[in-house]
Amino acid sequence: MTSAGRKLDVTIGKLFSARKDLEIPAWLGDRSGNIKADDNGNVYVTFWNGETIIVRNHSVPNQQRWVIVGYRNNVLQVLKSWDTFFDASSPDVPEHDHTWGISTNPSWIRKQQILDGLAAPGTGLTIDFLGLEYYLNGAYHVIGYKNIDLTAQIPTSDARWCNVEADEDGVISFNTGGTVKSSRELLLLEDIPATAAAKKLLFSVRTRVGQVSFKKEPSDSDIFVPLFSGVASGGSASSIAWGGIIGTLADQPDLQSELDVKQNLVLSPVDNDIATVDNLGQTKDSGKSFDTDTTFAANSDNKIPTQKAVKTFVETLVAGLGVTWEIITSDQSASNDHGYIANKATLLVITLPTIASVTQIIRIAGMNAGLWKIAQNAGQLIHLGNLDTTTGVGGSLASVHARDAVELICVVANTEWNVISSTGNIMVV
Repeated sequence: MTSAGRKLDVTIGKLFSARKDLEIPAWLGDRSGNIKADDNGNVYVTFWNGETIIVRNHSVPNQQRWVIVGYRNNVLQVLKSWDTFFDASSPDVPEHDHTWGISTNPSWIRKQQILDGLAAPGTGLTIDFLGLEYYLNGAYHVIGYKNIDLTAQIPTSDARWCNVEADEDGVISFNTGGTVKSSRELLLLEDIPATAAAKKLLFSVRTRVGQVSFKKEPSDSDIFVPLFSGVASGGSASSIAWGGIIGTLADQPDLQSELDVKQNLVLSPVDNDIATVDNLGQTKDSGKSFDTDTTFAANSDNKIPTQKAVKTFVETLVAGLGVTWEIITSDQSASNDHGYIANKATLLVITLPTIASVTQIIRIAGMNAGLWKIAQNAGQLIHLGNLDTTTGVGGSLASVHARDAVELICVVANTEWNVISSTGNIMVV
């Protein structure tokens, strides 16, 4: 060291000896760019006047930067980076790992070295597989680090996925039975071949004609690693099988028993009572019962209609909403909820039904010169506005013209009807 260097060394030593609380900025490294002074964690630091000394460094990565030098635990050393950040950003530290074991000089390694089962591009057409523990064919197995050469799997045309699979002995095999595409960019995950029987899928690689290396970047990768993707032993599956976690279900007698009990629980009527099951699997009376009444007359919150009762109720309701029409050419008694087109050259007589419920309908329309008449049974009458027919068999309604029409609705069961619409001239008797 020059006399000036020794003088500065003494000066710096005196400064730090007198004031061990001093912190002095320096450049990490000497003027030639060297940082490491030895293999014991010592480094060169250069001060603003150009002079260099040796200090200890366990605080920052060995990359050229401004640092702060001072004493800690009576050792002159690098204390910290000059531009220290207090948030999550660390622009001075790139993605890095550390060498295995004890090291005074951190070196770069890949993040894959701390997660089993990952694969990364090696040299040329090789893949570095970091190894993992896996379950296959009813037992656990271990496969260690492997550098796997895929040169022989590169296709002579087009592009395809190549599965790298292992059996229970850790023997590697290749599976290229998936979909072939014209280019690497067209290969999708669904084109990956199904895993062969009794094999474990370690990873799958996009291969293409003329390929010389593999790509693995955050946004574009040739390598698909199925960690946590639900690939089960012996093939692909949407979820991990019981056997892939804790053996077969038969090995879990308590769980199997509970599943059998829950599977056999049913809701069934006993003496028309509804049984329910609580969260402990106990059957109890719900206080409700099945009901076969097709009219829902009870209007109850404690009765549950059967399927047949609901069907009959709906059919009855729907039937009452429509009128069935027919053309007649001779006298006859009317049916409820029917319409008749009278087509007779002489008078056609239609007699009211003897039984009718309130709201039931009868319609009559004429189409022949013979006209029509509605006859009554004993005790019956018809109201047309403020006009009433004679009660009983002597009363009637009749058309005056061939195209007259009328619609009646029962307002008193069996006996009284109202005209709710009419066309033409209707004669009231």
